[in-house]
Amino acid sequence: MKVNIRYSIELEEIPDKVRGFLTKATKESHSIEAGLKYIVSLMDDNSSIEEQLNRIDKIRKDLSNIDLVLLDSAEILHGYQKALVQLREPEVPVTNFIEENNNDKEGDENT
Repeated sequence: MKVNIRYSIELEEIPDKVRGFLTKATKESHSIEAGLKYIVSLMDDNSSIEEQLNRIDKIRKDLSNIDLVLLDSAEILHGYQKALVQLREPEVPVTNFIEENNNDKEGDENT
């Protein structure tokens, strides 16, 4: 059963953490390739259809796991990108923001 967990790390550690997830997924993809070749060899040897079906099911589950890793990685990187953008944007003081909005509203009422 898959569960989502949440934990905190330093912002600069995010790329390395995602790289680790993707490296693991890469290794799993190699075993999927080997598994597919094995299924083909089972078919060539006229092996049990039940065995072929079991192997196919395992590969489908492995592919699903890789898809989840890719989804998680994309979501993490999206959040990372947003955090970097926020760090680059100059902070607008709250009082200036309120004054600007009030001035805009007064201008709208006069038109």
